[in-house]
Amino acid sequence: MDYQKTLEEIFYDNIGTKESVLEHLGAHIVQAAQMLSEALLAERKILLCGEGLARLDAQRFASQLVNGFDMERSSFPALVLGEGIPSIAETLTTNNNPTDIFIKQLETLAESGDLLVVIRSNSSSSRLSQTIKFALNKDLSVLVLDGTSASTPEVTTDDKCLHLSVASNKVARIQETHVLIINLLCYLVEKEIFGI
Repeated sequence: MDYQKTLEEIFYDNIGTKESVLEHLGAHIVQAAQMLSEALLAERKILLCGEGLARLDAQRFASQLVNGFDMERSSFPALVLGEGIPSIAETLTTNNNPTDIFIKQLETLAESGDLLVVIRSNSSSSRLSQTIKFALNKDLSVLVLDGTSASTPEVTTDDKCLHLSVASNKVARIQETHVLIINLLCYLVEKEIFGI
């Protein structure tokens, strides 16, 4: 195996994916930052969810919203659905349909005007699709971050749903690019709200 060649291929693939996002999704990323800013300025909550490794991206996003990304500031209200409550999750998956776990929390925690962020990097999930539909019916705005391999075209027709899909079938490139998008969104929101 030629490690140097492999390393270069991965780097150039990563760069190419991010250049494609800038070209095709740049304006949508700005729109997503505006959605987040508007929700926060209206004193609404940012609720996040993801499955598998995308759950870690949801945790990162929430942490940067609560703790600050590029500046010291007051916390933004952000919460990852399903966090810190394994007994609730276990009860739901034992007694009910496991697809209900995020919906049950949205029923209790979400209010009209809140923003749901759904992150996924691989195969489409019926749980997340149902969560998106429920959130839209509850008058939440929805931001979906996914990739070509996990796309949710059924939700892109709703004007309260913004869909940022990384054009890649490689889960690694999707995940790497999601980290960049999350960082960009946090940076833009801080600049919009605090004007610094």
